[in-house]
Amino acid sequence: MRSLVLTGYRGLEEFLARHGVKAYVVLKALLDVSSESGNKSRIRLGDFDFKSVKKKLAEYGVDYNPALLLRSLEREYGIIETSYKSSNQHWWIFVDRDSVERVVAEFEGAEPEPEDPEIELLKIQIASIEPESLIRRLENLLHKQNLSITDKELFRSMVFNELELVTRLLKKASQYPEALSRDVEVLSKIIKLAHQVADRLRSPGSKSIVSRLMKNTSVVDVEKH
Repeated sequence: MRSLVLTGYRGLEEFLARHGVKAYVVLKALLDVSSESGNKSRIRLGDFDFKSVKKKLAEYGVDYNPALLLRSLEREYGIIETSYKSSNQHWWIFVDRDSVERVVAEFEGAEPEPEDPEIELLKIQIASIEPESLIRRLENLLHKQNLSITDKELFRSMVFNELELVTRLLKKASQYPEALSRDVEVLSKIIKLAHQVADRLRSPGSKSIVSRLMKNTSVVDVEKH
């Protein structure tokens, strides 16, 4: 199962933060290899291939095997995608070349583009509800063998307070799938966990008021605010 990682431009920022200069050099090599006119004289099976990227790194004076970072860019961040693979060749295409060009330019000293103020506000609002804390509290309820009256009261309070905010923020964040992809995943996880807790509170043959509320506050049904 894929971990909650950022994609697009934000994912590349995290990628650079994790791997530093090596990440920058590999990203630059991908762009250079895919753009070189000499590369167009032979059969191209994608934007760049492993051998050419490694050769380009050697031209930079870098003795580094890019295999692990290429795998990470494809499997974790979804920035590149395999277009052809055989016993002696591996080609990729860019899924999001614009983000690669932008983050490389900024690493080289270009001024970063200003963030959309609506996105900035959503990030602040999402951080203010402490989503990771909500996840821990819901998981704690799920791991309990039996829910006490106090547990049920605490959950009811969450449903009518924090979880109503979660659904509003989730609907808004879903309008910015690239910039807020991780936030969408985290908020969706909160709703999923809350549904699971609500299932434990169902009476035989009927749904509890809490379960019905969780259904009514899904992303699809929540009203715009």
